[in-house]
Amino acid sequence: MSNSTFNFSTTNIAYLKEVLSEEDVDTYFRLRNLNDFRDIPDEELEIYDTVKRCLMTMERYGDNRWWLSHDPCVVAYFQVMEPVLLVPFTKFQSALSVLLGHYVWDIEIFSAIESLRNEADKAFDIYQYNNSE
Repeated sequence: MSNSTFNFSTTNIAYLKEVLSEEDVDTYFRLRNLNDFRDIPDEELEIYDTVKRCLMTMERYGDNRWWLSHDPCVVAYFQVMEPVLLVPFTKFQSALSVLLGHYVWDIEIFSAIESLRNEADKAFDIYQYNNSE
């Protein structure tokens, strides 16, 4: 693990404090400044990795903070295409069901993600076309 001097968006940090926990995000920032991770418990290292992965992923999207959207189709489309889960699983599952027009089972998300991505891609194209007028 390497230390990062990356400055993350305060909006993204605040969001993660709500979705994960303030304690988890604080753990990340506490550990981020360490040079040696040898004596850190595995649980804290997992938290560090999770928060870092989420923050780095969120930064890649720039101003497109789709995880904050109230539009389930937007949330579903971007989340199904993104391997890092940025919204609560139940929100993702519900939003994906709205976008696809049918209930999406947990097992489908875990076992048939590529098929769901293809279906979501087509559904989102239709959604955008219908909402471009």
